[in-house]
Amino acid sequence: MFIGDWKENTARLIELEEADDSVVEAMLRFMYYFDYNNIHGVSTRIFNAQVYSFADKYMIPALKDLAEKEFQAAITTGWAMDDFPLAAAEVYNSTPEDDRGLRDLAGEVAGESIKRLLQDEQFRNLLRENL
Repeated sequence: MFIGDWKENTARLIELEEADDSVVEAMLRFMYYFDYNNIHGVSTRIFNAQVYSFADKYMIPALKDLAEKEFQAAITTGWAMDDFPLAAAEVYNSTPEDDRGLRDLAGEVAGESIKRLLQDEQFRNLLRENL
């Protein structure tokens, strides 16, 4: 971006619009340490989905792989938490339809716990919006 005939070369600035500061911070930490943390206290499941989406958008495959692993660990152990429907909605709203990485993980967990999840209005709304 700083070499070609791009606005970033002239301005010497790259704006990452639509990205939460904590997600950009996670990306920068990953670039230096090959790891990242959720230090801002947001839902771990939602945060990892956001990092995954960001890594996909900016073509950082190693970060995307790590975010997928972190999301899987968080969603497997915390599916019963109130934020599961929000995390699943984040996955379906922020990833391309043909990217099955997080979508399949959310689907597997939902399938295993469908009876309990169907009692949650947010989850039912997610199903209505995405099926």
